Amino acid sequence: GWSKGWAMTGWRLGWITGPSNVMDGVKVVNVSSATHVPTFLMPAAAKALSLKEEVQEMKDAFAERRVLMHQGLSSLPGFVVPEPEGAFYILCDITGTGLTDIEFAHQALEHAQVQVIPGSLMKGGDGLIRISYATSIANIHEGVRRLRKWLESRS
Repeated sequence: GWSKGWAMTGWRLGWITGPSNVMDGVKVVNVSSATHVPTFLMPAAAKALSLKEEVQEMKDAFAERRVLMHQGLSSLPGFVVPEPEGAFYILCDITGTGLTDIEFAHQALEHAQVQVIPGSLMKGGDGLIRISYATSIANIHEGVRRLRKWLESRS
C-alpha cells in the first residue's frame, strides 16, 4: 500500500476493487468518511503507481531497518522482541524492565530522548511498547544506544 510501498503514510489515499454490488455500498460509505483528499497529492500518487524499482528499493530499505531494529532491541535488558512480520514498527514486551508501558514511555522520553508508544493505548497491548523503524539507519543505532545507556544506568 501507500505507507510501506511509497512512504506516503497519512496521505488519505487508497483504492479498493470488488464486485459492483459491493462497490456501490463502499461508495456510499466513502462519500461520508474519506472526503477532501488534497488534489495536489493525486498526481504524486499516480506517479508512484508507476515506480516499480523504487518500490522494491523501499521494501529492501525497510527490511534492512527492521533487522537492525530487531537485533538492537532484542539485546536490551528486560526486552522480549518477537520478529515483526509486517508494518514499520516493532512491538516489544518490556515487562522485564519492571516498568509499565506508560512508565516506560514517559521515562524513555525523559531519560533517553526516545519516543515510543505505550501498548496499553491499543487493545491488548499492556506491557508492550511500539517503536518505529521508519527512520534512518543512523537514527536506529542512536535510539538503541540511548535506550541501552538509560536502561543500564537503572541497574
